[in-house]
Amino acid sequence: MFPLVGVLALGWDVVALLLLYWVEIGIVLCWSGVEALFAERRSTIHSTRVPLDGLFEKRGGVRLWRGGPRVYPRNVPHTVGLLAILGGVWAFSGYSLFVLQGQELLAWTPSELVVGTVLVGAVGAFVARGVTFRSEYLGDEEYREVSAQAVAAGPATYLLTMWAFASVVEALVSTETSDVVAFVGVVGVKLGYDLYRYRTGPTASRVSDIVANRLGTDEESARTTIETPDEEPTARFFPNGRAVRLGGLLIGLGYALSVHGIFVLFPLWFLLQGATGVPVATSIVVGIVAAITAGKGIEQYVQYGSMEYGLSERSVAGYDRCLATPQWRVAYDEIETVTVTRGLSGRLSGTGTVRIRTSDGRVITLAHLPDAKRVSERVDTRVR
Repeated sequence: MFPLVGVLALGWDVVALLLLYWVEIGIVLCWSGVEALFAERRSTIHSTRVPLDGLFEKRGGVRLWRGGPRVYPRNVPHTVGLLAILGGVWAFSGYSLFVLQGQELLAWTPSELVVGTVLVGAVGAFVARGVTFRSEYLGDEEYREVSAQAVAAGPATYLLTMWAFASVVEALVSTETSDVVAFVGVVGVKLGYDLYRYRTGPTASRVSDIVANRLGTDEESARTTIETPDEEPTARFFPNGRAVRLGGLLIGLGYALSVHGIFVLFPLWFLLQGATGVPVATSIVVGIVAAITAGKGIEQYVQYGSMEYGLSERSVAGYDRCLATPQWRVAYDEIETVTVTRGLSGRLSGTGTVRIRTSDGRVITLAHLPDAKRVSERVDTRVR
């Protein structure tokens, strides 16, 4: 409703209208990223092509405040992927609308009233989404009924819809149609679409169904409950914290400076240095490498830093002390092979990684153990 008032009474032009719609998409994207962290249902599709994919199988969550819902580490890859992929599309759409198609934002000379009201509209949209998140998503416990991937379908659909609206605006304005008629028509369609989504729910549209099917449905996938052993473990083993941090650092650097990483970073640096200069371009690329390294380091710590491995009479189990949740349990008669590997971080820190291969094809990793050889021998003895 606010854009309609802006067009009719506040003197908004096409750039003001498109700018507010574009900012609104970014706001929806940011709040959806927050919502995805709380989604309780497990996603049915796991991709190894998204950042931090090692957290997909992490069980359990943490409460950020007493009595609040849990934030699940397994949802972090979806949130990062949502912000990275759709955020990139959002940024490109802004570049396309305001630069490539002739609506030069830098050449925009609006009145103070227009600037002020557009800012008010943007702040109002952000606050409104926050209130909806607090009262409906958390208050009405909507997070219990969705997965992180299903949450991503919302901003993806919104992005497609708003891009279509923006294209209609520019098409009408480029003709002899009156600006006011064009703006009112498109804002009216947008308002009708919002009312339709409000009355029928965000997943009612066919576009949302298609996007949700591509990104993953909100159905609970089959997953067995981890049963804790009846008997107390006869031995407990813990990862070495220094080795976990060192391993994360080396994995992050290797990930960023791999062939694929260089294939992306070098062209990016080449483009940036032409536009901003060598120092700025180099700083940006170094910052990206640092962010990737830090991300993989955090991933390694969440995966292994708070783990505890227990050997009992009939099984070996992994338990996350921070999440207070069993992660896996395998009986000795299910184990086929037990091996010990030492990567660069293991050789530098004096640790090793035990890998257990089960009869059903699973590979269970006990990483960064100071006494990996002894753990392997004890498990192997029980298997035989």
